Amino acid sequence: MQICSNFRIGQPSASITPTGPLINWIIREDYPDVLDAIQVQALALEEGDTRVLLISFDLLETRSCEVRKLRALLEKNQGIPADHILM
Repeated sequence: MQICSNFRIGQPSASITPTGPLINWIIREDYPDVLDAIQVQALALEEGDTRVLLISFDLLETRSCEVRKLRALLEKNQGIPADHILM
């Protein structure tokens, strides 16, 4: 979607539901199946040379070391500065 000549918005999403057996961490038994898919959603904003990315995960916890790795990967591959990425 383009609002004006220099402003762009993108809203990607993807399923990050693991495949294969999932083990319940409390009782240590396999879950019978997946009830709801786990999603990651993002909102990308760009105006001129400035790009910002907001990311939301359907997770209880996202470790800070993983957030740093993902920010570095996005900065390297997409050119978005790590300090412009909010998770």
